[in-house]
Amino acid sequence: MSSANPDLIRVVYISRANFTVASAETGVEPTVARILQASRINNPKLAIGGLLYYGDGCFFQCLEGERSVVVELLKKIKRDPRHKDMKVVYQVSTQVRQYSNWSMKYIPASDRVQSLLAHNGHKRFDPYQFDKEMVKKLLQAFRLINHERDHADEPGSLEAEGASPADQRKALVKWLAAPVVLGLLAGLVWYGYA
Repeated sequence: MSSANPDLIRVVYISRANFTVASAETGVEPTVARILQASRINNPKLAIGGLLYYGDGCFFQCLEGERSVVVELLKKIKRDPRHKDMKVVYQVSTQVRQYSNWSMKYIPASDRVQSLLAHNGHKRFDPYQFDKEMVKKLLQAFRLINHERDHADEPGSLEAEGASPADQRKALVKWLAAPVVLGLLAGLVWYGYA
């Protein structure tokens, strides 16, 4: 059991892309994909976790880790020529990591983000217009979006995404069948049939 680290911080910075957005027919814009790949390699070495959202030409990134490491990483990120106008919009000391398993989680554009923006009077994703409460709401929404994606095969999760009742039943059967199959195999091994 690890002890709490009193010198952990969670920081959110925003910036504007300094590159021409390429077609991202496969999902992630290519420059953003390269940033993610490098983050996923380097962040675990630094014990840094976090998430990245890219929309309407703006980055919204949350970093979490030991204060001195995060501060140094922010200095390095600020020098990156792929973005400009970097601004820290949220910083808090914490004793509990929320992103310990995410070296850098990419949050794709979603209806939930668009609904949150509209509900709070924003027509597009422009984090330079967000107050601290909106930043907190986005962090919460991103955690929920990621949780839903990570648990897409669990019963009930497809209903929220508008899956048909037949698809929901298939997901439920798949989710319930795995322990049954494992139990049957264990029984076969126990009785010497496998």
